[in-house]
Amino acid sequence: LQEALEACETVKQSETKDVQCVSFGGSSIDFKLLWWSGSRPAEQRETYDEVAFAVKDALDEAGITIPFPQSTLSFREESVPIPLRTIRDEKQAPLNEDS
Repeated sequence: LQEALEACETVKQSETKDVQCVSFGGSSIDFKLLWWSGSRPAEQRETYDEVAFAVKDALDEAGITIPFPQSTLSFREESVPIPLRTIRDEKQAPLNEDS
């Protein structure tokens, strides 16, 4: 990640660049990258874009994939919801003499 920052033209190489581990996620290690660039909004967007692509390319080259949230759907019989009767169903159902 440090090398990716150093390869970016929009990152001010004369200033401090830092890569910090900030947390451990459910299936990730989260890093924060800090660097200096131009202060105009257009320069900030440009440098963020360049750094993001440089980081993605560096991770790909290292064989590191970026995890994404996944859901598992189950269609087992025991996972079918319990049928509920609504008030509307009760009004439409014929009255039972025993009730």
